[in-house]
Amino acid sequence: MDETKASQAEAKPTPNELRDDATLIAKLLRDAQTGKLLVEIGDNRFAASSELGDPALHTNLTTAAFDFMQWLKPPEKSEREDQPKPSDETPKPASQAKSMIEEINEILERKSDAGEAPLGLRLLEGVDGTLRIFIGVTSYSIEDLPDPQVRRVIKEAVAEWEARQ
Repeated sequence: MDETKASQAEAKPTPNELRDDATLIAKLLRDAQTGKLLVEIGDNRFAASSELGDPALHTNLTTAAFDFMQWLKPPEKSEREDQPKPSDETPKPASQAKSMIEEINEILERKSDAGEAPLGLRLLEGVDGTLRIFIGVTSYSIEDLPDPQVRRVIKEAVAEWEARQ
């Protein structure tokens, strides 16, 4: 085999080349007003897993979600040598205590339900450690947050979280 054929045989397929073998499992959507996740399977939209009904749908979606979480993991250390080294702490399994961000989001959701915060206000920490603030589907950094009222509500939620610690 000559070099050209050998390199073509070793080349990875592009995403477009994989489409013929791909099966659509579900679509992830975000409600523009509340910012909550919706899952579309076939012609049906679900706002919660309890709405799925069919245990096979739940199993298929759970399996796909697990695979997706594996897919989202950052590259192995050898692939990102220039990145800072992770701490020696062992990551907590998802079944353990909630993260600080999750707990603050619960406070923000309660404030939103009480009319003290905009609908769909939540915090999200990126894999790189940056904090993003969502109001519905619009994302802001803390520095770019245009509404001082929203800043105040977030500070109050953080203070409430700190008082619980």
